[in-house]
Amino acid sequence: KRRLRAQAEGRLCWFLPQNIDRALQRLLRVPPGASRIMEVVILGIFTGLSNYPHLLTRMLQNDGIQSLFVQCPTPTKGAAKQIVHDPVGLCGADDGLALWALMKLLLGAAALRFLQATVTFGALVPAGIFVPSLYMGACVGRALGSVLQFAGMSGPANSIEPGIYAMVGAGAM
Repeated sequence: KRRLRAQAEGRLCWFLPQNIDRALQRLLRVPPGASRIMEVVILGIFTGLSNYPHLLTRMLQNDGIQSLFVQCPTPTKGAAKQIVHDPVGLCGADDGLALWALMKLLLGAAALRFLQATVTFGALVPAGIFVPSLYMGACVGRALGSVLQFAGMSGPANSIEPGIYAMVGAGAM
């Protein structure tokens, strides 16, 4: 209701109070009827600025989901360590500090995408909800799989793979 009322009133942003919305329209010199274009521009700027500081949200969502699904190679013991191509840093949780950094990355990306999906879903322009839901579920699933793998709950066959947990999390979301 609030979104439709804001659209009927010609407001710029449905979630802003009316007096702030009018002041923003005057400041930006938005002509009447151009509020949808301005809303798209503001949402694009908000999304771009909030995505850039986070490595996982900076990339496209499809690439991010694909990197969350990737399996980590089993670590080799001894002098011949395998070089792992892991540009995002999802496979290197060897100690508690690295696990904490990975949790901040994954759960922070999921929380940011949740906030962005909430704001854009309530906007007056069409926005996606399916792919961000997959992304959030993959982040939470990968985080859970990484914690279980770090805790040593992988069983006799090292059967815990965080990428599989990401797939299950994406499907569950």
